[in-house]
Amino acid sequence: MVLWTILKYSNYERSKIGFASVASSGEMRDPVARLDQHMSVNGNSGKKSHIQKLPVEILSLIFGYVVSTNTFSFLADGDIVSSTATKLGLTCSHWRAVCLSTPQIWATISIELWRDLDSVGPVLVHGIKLHISRAQDVPLQISLGLFRVGDREYARSALTDLLRANRHRWGRLEVVGRAHRVLSLLESDVRPSRLRHLEVDSSLVPPGSLRSFHQAAELRSMTLVSHRTYDRLDPLLPWSHITELHLSMALNAVLRSLLLCPKIQTAHFSIRAVTQDAEYHLLPPEIHHHAMRDLTVEVHHITRYEEPFELASNFFTVLTCPDLESLSLVYNTKNGVLWPGFQRDPSIDSESQLQATVSQFLRRSGVTERLTKLSLKRVPFSSQQVTDLLHLLPDIVELEIEELQQNVHRLSRVNQIVTASFLDHLASLCLPRLKVLSFSVLADWEFNNLERMLKVRSSSLHPVTRLHSVLLKVHSVRYISLVRLRELQRGGLAVRVIQELSDKKSPYSSVPSGFSVVLGYEPDCYR
Repeated sequence: MVLWTILKYSNYERSKIGFASVASSGEMRDPVARLDQHMSVNGNSGKKSHIQKLPVEILSLIFGYVVSTNTFSFLADGDIVSSTATKLGLTCSHWRAVCLSTPQIWATISIELWRDLDSVGPVLVHGIKLHISRAQDVPLQISLGLFRVGDREYARSALTDLLRANRHRWGRLEVVGRAHRVLSLLESDVRPSRLRHLEVDSSLVPPGSLRSFHQAAELRSMTLVSHRTYDRLDPLLPWSHITELHLSMALNAVLRSLLLCPKIQTAHFSIRAVTQDAEYHLLPPEIHHHAMRDLTVEVHHITRYEEPFELASNFFTVLTCPDLESLSLVYNTKNGVLWPGFQRDPSIDSESQLQATVSQFLRRSGVTERLTKLSLKRVPFSSQQVTDLLHLLPDIVELEIEELQQNVHRLSRVNQIVTASFLDHLASLCLPRLKVLSFSVLADWEFNNLERMLKVRSSSLHPVTRLHSVLLKVHSVRYISLVRLRELQRGGLAVRVIQELSDKKSPYSSVPSGFSVVLGYEPDCYR
């Protein structure tokens, strides 16, 4: 356990506190400071440590799990190398030998470009080449971030030549930023025969920009995020092999992908407003998708004049998924807030229409007794609409609710009332298989609705029908009684409360970002 804590925080990110680390460290306020006091990594202390007694095979497995990425940043005012594998190898001669004999820790490479490609220094290019050679035959996991400001086209350089020369070793390629301007530089006659995951997140993803991946026969997972709406897909991509798809495009492209990808099991569709030249008459009247297991539908609200839920309703109207097990609905507003001057037709209740359409979709698919997970993130349903939806899903196991983020204080108060009302409904709902419950709220409520609901749902004597774990994310903590929640923990319920650290009134605001643990799991609750 000590070794895991040391390795975990040697690659520690303050914004990403791992569950096992927080739970096992007794809700440490500053884990990095405690680690620095516990161990000073240098040659002498490394040789005296009991870690040296571990077999090489165990250390190799741990290193492969801990090393998430090796970062190379090409900045305007200097280059930065943040290679976790290199840092581990500098600890002592024994760890260096283990690192050199563990090729998978060198295969994950993250490249961040903040300037032109031809200005990248030869030293860092050599460092990337060294990582590629030490990865041996392990498929490369390459992340390429293009963040330079300006309209100048990227030119061919030593870096692009190095990446092109290793196309046959790509296992995962992620391009973020000005992707359409660099993908052409990575084209070659060498087929990316080992590529299994492709991710392109760009301002625009025109169909022709992906022509170099037409022959990627092993491609199984694809993410295409276009910040300018397109409703056409490249038909020559190996769609028939895709089992995991994340698509952020117009409704036409999303529905077209379901017809092109009969083997999709996990899908995340971000539906954007259709372009003016979109051909609505080409929308299929009905789509039966028998392979879908996990479906996430996200709608965007970018301007104050559009009606975002109409797109989602149109999507669910034509779709049938008879083997669906998990459903998530996400409402993505600009900057995470609702437009204060949003103009809408008062005769149209789009939220009720969406709730009715989703209910019809579940009935038509025949999955009302099959669905085990439901997630509603920032969807402005009323407590009664959520309750009506849950009445259709008696076998739900995991439930996640996130409040709509609104930039008007009066509407934030409405959020509290709606959430408190839903908690009262949830206490009496007949959901015998509900085990995992997650809430994300702007602020807690003045009454003990949460504690009363948890006490009711966790008081069942039968272990099969008893609530097991609860995760509550809040922006500010004022009224929640941690003493009462501790009592529920002692009764066997795993309750965890985390608070967003942007709240300056929080006693844990010393950590700059992420979440702090206000109430953690007791060791005997998460076994």
